[in-house]
Amino acid sequence: MGEMTYDELYKNALSTALRYISHRDRTEYEVLGRLGKDGYPEDIIGGVLSFLKEQGYVNDRRYAEYYIVCYKDKRSIRRILQELKNKGIDEELLSAVMQATDTDTSGAIRNAIKKQFTKRGIRDVEEISYEDKNKIMAALFRQGYSAEDIRKGMETYTI
Repeated sequence: MGEMTYDELYKNALSTALRYISHRDRTEYEVLGRLGKDGYPEDIIGGVLSFLKEQGYVNDRRYAEYYIVCYKDKRSIRRILQELKNKGIDEELLSAVMQATDTDTSGAIRNAIKKQFTKRGIRDVEEISYEDKNKIMAALFRQGYSAEDIRKGMETYTI
């Protein structure tokens, strides 16, 4: 980073981090990765992250809660959890957030089934072939839905 003083490095790193989080909420891991990629020393990164967390700009719990609420009607809970883990959210924190947040994904499975039916041109649930049913179930399973959720969703789905 050249011949900059600690204070100048800190200010530059803080400015970079604030610009990075101004576009959308970020996890601690994402900010850490960005500052590391930009070549800032670990002690500077630690100081910046401490400041951002103290001021409430970076809050992994808030991020996870919001992420779950935003995507629970669009994705399986398994997929949501995997995406949050990839963003650096701690498993212990995820468990706590899962207990405190409504994680009913029945709307998501219904939407996914509807999309599969539409994609295959199926208009009547009663007329679905065994082959199409298996293909739909396999597609939903690949999207992260559990076999039990898929079975329940298929049983209760009506067009």
